[in-house]
Amino acid sequence: VNSDSDVLVKDNFYRDYEFGIKHYAGPVTYDATNFVTKNMDNLPVDLAEFSKKCSNDLVRGLGGEGGEAKKAGGAKASRGRKSGGLVSHTVWTKFRSQLVSLMTNIGETRTRYIRCIKPNSQKAPRIMEHLSTVDQLRCAGVVAAVTISRSAFPNRLEHEQVLDRFSALLKGYKSEGSVGDGDDLTLQADVDRLLSKLLPIPFNDDGTQAKVPFVSGKTRTYFRAGSLEHLENERVKAFGVYATVIQAWVREYQA
Repeated sequence: VNSDSDVLVKDNFYRDYEFGIKHYAGPVTYDATNFVTKNMDNLPVDLAEFSKKCSNDLVRGLGGEGGEAKKAGGAKASRGRKSGGLVSHTVWTKFRSQLVSLMTNIGETRTRYIRCIKPNSQKAPRIMEHLSTVDQLRCAGVVAAVTISRSAFPNRLEHEQVLDRFSALLKGYKSEGSVGDGDDLTLQADVDRLLSKLLPIPFNDDGTQAKVPFVSGKTRTYFRAGSLEHLENERVKAFGVYATVIQAWVREYQA
C-alpha cells in the first residue's frame, strides 16, 4: 500500500515480512512475522458477559468494546461467534478496535505533538543537564524546526482574528467585509489595509526597505518575529487608554 512512500526502506535482503522505516535518527528495520498469531489469545466469554453487567462504567465499557469496535471498523467478525451471539474477542481484535478509536479521535481534533525531554540521567527532580537536553532537542529536530520557523514567519492568525483583535488600534478604521460571510478576498484586503497602517515596512540604515513584517494569505496572516508581539503590546496600551476614557465619562456622569 505504501510502496511509493519516501520513508519506506526497500532492501532486497529483507524477508517477506520485514520492512524498514526512515526515522529522523536513522532507518529502523521491523519484522512482522507471526504478529497476528502471537496475539490470538482469546478472552473468556463468561468474563466478557459478566463485565458487561458490571455497575462500574469502565469495566462495563471493556465488556462491550468488541461490539463497538465492530461497528466502528465495519469489519465482519464471522469467526469466533458463540451460540449466544457474543463474539470471542482476542488481543488482536482489541488492538485493532483501539487503533480505530484512536484514529477517529485524532481525526476529530486539532493535533498537538509534545516532545518529552529527559532532563538528567540521575532521574532526580530539579536537575537540568543542559548539554544532554540540547542534544535531545537537536536529535529530535526541534532546534532545526525552531530555526526555520524564526527565520521566516513564526506566528500566524486567521483573518477574522486579526480584524477582531487589532482593528481598534487604527482610529476610524472600518472593514468592508463582515466576519463570517465567507468572502476570503474581502477579508484579506481588509487585513492588508489595516496592517499596512499598523506595521509599515521599516527602512535599513542605508535607506533600503527591510523585509515586510507580515504577509496575508487566503485565510491566514503570517507575521515575522516580533511583529505580533508589537501589536499585542499596542493593544494592551490601547485598552488602558480606553479604560481611562470610560472611567472619565462615568465619573462625569456621576458627579
